[in-house]
Amino acid sequence: MISMTKTILPLILLLISSCSFIEVQDIPAYSKLLIFGAPDIEISNEYYLEMPFSFAKVKLGRSGVAILSLTSIDKGTYSWIGEDGTRIYTRNGKIIQTFGLDYNVSHLTEWNYPFTRSFFKATSKIQLGNPPALLSQQSTLTFSHEELIGLEKEYQAKVFIEAFSSNRFKWSDENIYWVSERGKVIKSIQRIHPNLEEIEITFYYK
Repeated sequence: MISMTKTILPLILLLISSCSFIEVQDIPAYSKLLIFGAPDIEISNEYYLEMPFSFAKVKLGRSGVAILSLTSIDKGTYSWIGEDGTRIYTRNGKIIQTFGLDYNVSHLTEWNYPFTRSFFKATSKIQLGNPPALLSQQSTLTFSHEELIGLEKEYQAKVFIEAFSSNRFKWSDENIYWVSERGKVIKSIQRIHPNLEEIEITFYYK
């Protein structure tokens, strides 16, 4: 299970599609950049510039915070990994698959919401773990507003709200996405499993 009470030591591979990676054997050289036992991690512009690779800050409810590194991009699917092998896969900023969490999820329908549109509807099949269950989820993505968001720098972002529901578990909630002017999701708050706390991810691309 991912340790959310400390910063996860990044695993770093090769340079792919303008996103930076470093070799695994170089991890000790970058250990000074890690913060352990922190209830939160402030990503300043200096911190961002010192990191030679793309990474994501992941907060699991109030349980803690971790840094996961980007290890690969495959046809638009981004793979983020922690020290213990826990993986989070995202597509257009949405979590579509996880391994190593207490409650995992896998989207069986390709998720590809167009953040260029102000309204979009979709239905997807989702496999939940612990206990295993297959469900159908109906989602509606709506443009909400624009706002200035401060990360390692300030971004003018478009905010989209994804309302979803599943009749099988009577489970309904909302996910929120902040999208940069370049069309990349730079922050999201997502509920991926009815038994799991919300996951907040902030993406830092290199």
